[in-house]
Amino acid sequence: MESDLVFPIVIGAKHVIAPWADREGTRAAHLEIIEEPDASRALALAIDLVKKDGAEMLMRGSMDPKPFLDAVLDKEKGLLKERVASLVSVFDPPGVGRVTMASDTYINSFPSIAEKVTITENVIRLARVLGFGSPKIAALSAIEQVNPAIPSTLDAAILSKMAERGQFGDVTLEGPLDIDCA
Repeated sequence: MESDLVFPIVIGAKHVIAPWADREGTRAAHLEIIEEPDASRALALAIDLVKKDGAEMLMRGSMDPKPFLDAVLDKEKGLLKERVASLVSVFDPPGVGRVTMASDTYINSFPSIAEKVTITENVIRLARVLGFGSPKIAALSAIEQVNPAIPSTLDAAILSKMAERGQFGDVTLEGPLDIDCA
């Protein structure tokens, strides 16, 4: 059954694109293949496609994460110019009945409060794209009380207050919370 949800464009060396060319004896529907043996040139082509609205989403595939992120986050040739990039992991385990997202677990090691605001906005934007109109957000820290000696508790309290005042729109944001309570 064809759903027409995704129209993939696979860019890469022949050995990378070979599995996409023939699935179970038939070529995947609506599949475009661009052969480019050099990984950095393949990524540059993909970034250019996204910039020119020839593609809507960029996926890393089998490329190493460091060069991928370096290219995507490059101020001149990459995709992001003004916003803070953040990684969002989406978990939808069968039988649980809810989707969980975790951000930022990879790109931003010690973000400032301003960066945490943008990371929060990024995850809210993704939640809405995925159809979740009123996401529930936990601003995590090591403990659940605000403690001036632990900056992440202060930041979580600030984010929580911002949400309470409607600065993120229709969301519920609590924090600081430890991972067990979240």
